[in-house]
Formats: sequence, structure tokens, C-alpha cells
Amino acid sequence: MAKSLEQLVIATRPGEPKALDLDSLTDRGMELALIALAAMVAAALIASLVQLFNLAWSAPLLGLPAALVVLALSPVISIAAAGAFVLAALIAGRWQRAEAQRGGVEAERGRARRGLRALTFGARERRRWRTAWVRDGRLALGETRGGQVTTVPFGWRDGVRAFIPGAPGSGKTVDLALHARAYIAHGQGVVAIDPKGDEALRAELESAAGQGGRRFVEWTPTGLTTYNPLARGNPSEITDKALAGEDWSEPHYLRQAQRYINAELQAMRAAGEWPASLRSLVHYLDPERLDALCDRLDGELGERTAAYVDSLSQRQRADLGGVRDRLAVLAESELGVQLNPRGEDHQLDLLAALSAGDVVYFCLDSDRYALASQMLGAAIISDLVSLTGELQGRPVRALVLIDEFAAVAAEEVSRLLSRSRSAGLSVVLATQAFADLSIARAGDGTDSLRRQVLSHIDYVVAHRQSEPEAAELLGQMAGTKPAWAVAISANPKPFWERSAFDFGREGQTRRRTREFVRHPDEFKRLRRGEAIVIEPAGREAADLVRIWPLAQRLSGSSANATAALATRGQDL
Repeated sequence: MAKSLEQLVIATRPGEPKALDLDSLTDRGMELALIALAAMVAAALIASLVQLFNLAWSAPLLGLPAALVVLALSPVISIAAAGAFVLAALIAGRWQRAEAQRGGVEAERGRARRGLRALTFGARERRRWRTAWVRDGRLALGETRGGQVTTVPFGWRDGVRAFIPGAPGSGKTVDLALHARAYIAHGQGVVAIDPKGDEALRAELESAAGQGGRRFVEWTPTGLTTYNPLARGNPSEITDKALAGEDWSEPHYLRQAQRYINAELQAMRAAGEWPASLRSLVHYLDPERLDALCDRLDGELGERTAAYVDSLSQRQRADLGGVRDRLAVLAESELGVQLNPRGEDHQLDLLAALSAGDVVYFCLDSDRYALASQMLGAAIISDLVSLTGELQGRPVRALVLIDEFAAVAAEEVSRLLSRSRSAGLSVVLATQAFADLSIARAGDGTDSLRRQVLSHIDYVVAHRQSEPEAAELLGQMAGTKPAWAVAISANPKPFWERSAFDFGREGQTRRRTREFVRHPDEFKRLRRGEAIVIEPAGREAADLVRIWPLAQRLSGSSANATAALATRGQDL
């Protein structure tokens, strides 16, 4: 073939003109035409294979090095092959651009295609992320259908806030365990609040604590460990803890309870009955007993408290009896036994546990103790809120996991989210029933609490949704993007009135519009282990991600956990 091309060149030497061979020129021209035709057919075939195997338009360009290899052997074939690869990329690019313009499922298929980076460095990059867990302040969750690794912010310095909604069996527990293992592997403590007692989550936390050399502390209604949520704080802070999670029909009932309990706690502290406990708080919620306690006090505090007790009307005393009954539900339940300190050996102190990097697991068993577990969960979260003030300025970083948080205390969770970042606490919230967030504050007919909670979230890992309202809300959180809307005319123009630009678009009109980045129906069709990751204020798109199974990550990460701890100081 190279020789044929040389014969096409008419070399004219001085004084020796050479005649042009028209037959030879025609033959060579036919050969070139056939080669060009073969290259175009090959380009169309390659572009079709790109579409078939879900590759990006740039994938054919990987064949250019192969075309250069044969350049020395046959320049024509090399040039034709290179042209075929480039033409295939152009054809595939045009097809995929049309998919993006049509939107919907076709646009989603286009976003999931594997490009040059995924094909060349994707496998190595995925292996590195699976074993490293965290790099450059980002935590790897899994990979897209196009082979790209999806990451979310990691709480190195300031805490991050995450939300993981998902129907039962969608893979939500794997996500919670993944977050816990990553934070434990990097030297941070974990506090997990599990209302239902998920045995799989508990086993993962205990295993991660053992591998990370951390102490695992478990609180259960029937265990040995006791926990006093009222042990820390001043009377005002303890008052907030005691009343956390309670609903009040009128604000003045709440103010009345706050005033009495605050006076009660001040008297208990002055009398030496400190630290307070739930039982002692319920005991002195009886005005007659508080009046007797005031007799043991000297000075202005005792006189002021006694005068306040004497001023209580019969109606106010009856209202306080209702508050006492509310708190007695928890204090006198089976859970209340584990909230009464019995010594220092098995008593849990959350501040000390977080400072030491311990892994703390609260199993509230809400199936057996529905109301009491809700009250206790609110008290635990309120205790964490009060600890954020003590953690300010300390080099303590920790993770708080709250499963089914809407059923525990959404108001307290909102307070924790607003104060956790500066205290170095990362918070991960999970729920099955997204509709539980659609609760209204007293006197507020809107879902302002849901909006307030979601406004604090740094990223969402949304698994399959079974509620249409939840899917719609997540679609709105993922946002919208520009798109083309195509309308088909019922009376298209006659063919003789059409221009060249109308070819292939007879009777069609297009207009610019906006469509969901992730349509709500996509959240309903997610398979187990799949999630759509939304980072509203971040650099990542709303990716559809296959969450990496823990078994794959643990196979190569045990050796890297020690290295991560050794380099933690440099990363900080």
C-alpha cells in the first residue's frame, strides 16, 4: 500500500518529465475510497459498541496509541484507523449529546457511562479508595455506574452533618456501619443511639472498636452499665434535659415546670443531694417534700424557695403533679433502673467516653418500652447538646449516630445539629419513615421543623424510598438543570415547505425548560445497596452510587487502619 502511494507522486527530474498514468491513478483512488469507506463503517460500528457497552464518547480515543503502533508498517492503514477512532468518538458524542437533551432515563444512562479516566485509572483508583477509607478530607462511599468513586465530606476539624433515609432492607445499616468504621479507624470516638436495637449495627460497632483498639461500652435496659443523663450541667441545663422531648399544649405550662424544677435543683445542690438523678428529681417534684428540704437550708436560698413553694396555687400544684407523672414514667420503668447510679465501676460518662475515643452504643429497645425509650433518647441527645459547650476548644473529635431520630426527639436533634460543627462533633441521622419529619411545632401549622433539620445537612445518602412524598422532597433537594422540551405538532408543515434544518425533526418544536437532576421516581427504583448521594453545597453531583460492601473494604483495610492512625496528625 505504501508503494502504491509512492506511485501516485509524480516525481519530475530536471530534463526528464514523466507521463501521468491515469489508470494507475484511478486504481489508487479506488483503493483510497474503499479504505475511507471501511474506516467510516468501522467508526459507525465502534460508536455502536460504545453505546452498547455503556461507554462515554471519549472511549474510542483509547485506540489512537494502537493506530500509531502500525504507522511504520503501513502509514495508510494507521491513518485510516486513527480516523476511524476519532470519527467514532464524534459520532458517539453526537448521540450522547442528543440523549442529554432528551432528558429523563436517557440522560441518566448518559451520565452513567464510563469515560477515559474510569477506563484507564478507574480500577486502581477504586482499589486505593476501598482500602484508604478517607483521603483529602473526603470519605469514599462507593462508585457510580460509570466507575467513578463518590466521596462525601469527612469530619477532620469541624463536624459534618449527614442524613441517610431508606426503606427497610435498602442498605441503610451498611452506611451507618461504614461511617462508624471510618471514624473509629481515624481515632475518633462514636456514640450510637439505636431505638430499635439493630443487632447487625451493634456487631459492626463492637468489631470496629476491637480492631481499632477502642473500648466498647454498651447500655441496654438489662445490662450492667448505668447512665445518668442529669449528672452534668448546672440547674438550668439539667432542667432542659429533664423536659426534653415533652410536648406542651400551652407555653405557660412549660415555663411553670421550668421554674419549679430549676428552684428544686438549686435547693438539692445546696443541700448536698448532688449530682441530681431522675429519681431524686421526681421525688422533690412534690411541693411538700421540697418544702421539707428547704427547712434544711440556711440563708436566702432556703427562704426564697420556701416562699415560692408556699405561693403555689392548687391549680399550679395539680399541673406540677402532671409533670411529676410524666417523668415518673421513665424513672419507674425498667429503663429507670439503669439510669440510677449504683457506683463508679459501671457508670457511663459521655464526656469522658468521647475524650477517650470510646465506642458507646445505646440500645433503647423502643419495641418494648415505647414511651420511656423516647424520653430517654431525648435526654441523651440533650446531654450531647450540653456537652458541645464543654467540647469547644478541645482537640476532641467524635461521631454521633442516631437511627430513627425522628421517633426520638426531632427538636433536640435540631439543636444538636446547630451546635455540633464548632464542637467537632459529626452527626449522622438515619430514618426509615421520612414522613416522621413532617411534624409541626406547637402552634405552627407548617413542617418548619423538617425544613430546619434538613437545612443543617451537609450531604444526603438516599436509599430506596417507598413514600411518594419522600421521593418528591429528595428530588427537590437534588435540584434541577436546564433541558429541552420537545413538542410534536399535530399539523406539521408540508414537505415542500420544510428547510434543510427540519430534516429528521418534522413537526417538532423545542423549548428550553428545567428538569429534575434526579427524578423522584429514581428514588423509588433503587436496588439494595444503591443510593443517590446529594451534596447541596458541595462540588459533587447527585450521583447514583453502588455502596461498597463492608466485606470488600475490610479485606484490605486492616493494615491501613494502623497507618491512618500514624498519619492522623499530619492530616489534621
